[in-house]
Amino acid sequence: MTRLARRIAAAICLLVLIFGIFCGCAAAPEQAGEVVAYDLSPRAVVDDEITLKVNGKEIPVEHYLSARYARFALLGKGKIQVSFACEYENVQVYPLRLGLNNDVRKDTLTFILQEPQNIMIQFGKSDSVLMLFIDKTVPSLTAEEKTGAMIAADFGFDLTGKTDDTEKFEQMLLEFKKSDRDILYFGKGIYSAKTYVLDGLENKTFFFEPGAFLDMFMPSGPEENKPGMEIKNCKGVKILGAGMLDSKGKEIKEMFGPIRNGFNARGVQMGRIENVLIDGLVIKGSRNSSLLCEDGASRDLTVKNVRIVAPKEITYEWLDGINLTSVKNVRIEDCMVFTNDDCFASGHYFGSGVEDKIPSENFYVKNMIGYTTLACGIRLGYQAFYNMLDYTFEQCEFYGYTTSYLYIEELLE
Repeated sequence: MTRLARRIAAAICLLVLIFGIFCGCAAAPEQAGEVVAYDLSPRAVVDDEITLKVNGKEIPVEHYLSARYARFALLGKGKIQVSFACEYENVQVYPLRLGLNNDVRKDTLTFILQEPQNIMIQFGKSDSVLMLFIDKTVPSLTAEEKTGAMIAADFGFDLTGKTDDTEKFEQMLLEFKKSDRDILYFGKGIYSAKTYVLDGLENKTFFFEPGAFLDMFMPSGPEENKPGMEIKNCKGVKILGAGMLDSKGKEIKEMFGPIRNGFNARGVQMGRIENVLIDGLVIKGSRNSSLLCEDGASRDLTVKNVRIVAPKEITYEWLDGINLTSVKNVRIEDCMVFTNDDCFASGHYFGSGVEDKIPSENFYVKNMIGYTTLACGIRLGYQAFYNMLDYTFEQCEFYGYTTSYLYIEELLE
């Protein structure tokens, strides 16, 4: 082989090497994590304008009124690619503090996520938002825990969502309350009831697989206006896993009209609770506050990795994401809220008696992402008759059309 031929061969080898490195980087980040897509929610509408790929795996995007979301687990680093049918002048990825490189080429946004984290993407200047609900692991029970758990499906639920199983749910709760079993396990399926009431339970755990859905059965009229889930007089209760609670706000409005017609049911309503943990729940379709604690002296509440989807089309007011009053020692971490009213609120609000006029204190809120189409990121003191003490917010970001990112009102006399 001549000297020229050797040089040409070496140059070709170098180009092949560079091309291979480039393609490898483009395909996925180093140590790319496994991606696990979750089941679609009941009545899901898969978006036909946005395509999501994570480490090359396509994840379905659900379109719920003006909100879009995708649910999956990412076990490590992830290359996120979002392709859209139309061009936008600006595409922004939140939280901004991550400093993600928003690489938009033609109709595709690409960025690398070093570790799993809830992500919100805003398209243009509108309220068109895509939420990525990303878990670090696929929530599951150990073999020993599952063996010792009470199984919800054993109580004869229809699991298709077509039957009102309220009586079965109530009977199951009575059995669970009396039993010596600590865990109630909800496997894949639709558990439909007019409301889900957890009352007077101590040291009990409710675990939901990613494909488990609490899908409220459609009420027949305003007299059945009830919260999606009610947790009251409970101590040491845990809501774990990756389940979804749908309060049917969209369907109720379509059938019965605006909120003033009597349907203003909240998502999760709590009162007189102690040492309660809610971790991993998606709360969707509330027509009032999505996560509310009021009406009694409550303490020691932890809310982690809760995602709230409550777009403006459901109702035009009274749609706070997280609203906590008369509660002490609260820790909120890694939550995402998309709502029409305040993302986070604490004040007097809807209390009706002297027992509600108790100081709220010792709140710590970390790594919360919120988007409001009408009101505030954080609102403190609304209709409050008492002192509110020791509120700490760390690494929280709020976007959208806000009255104020932080709004503090004075006490009423």
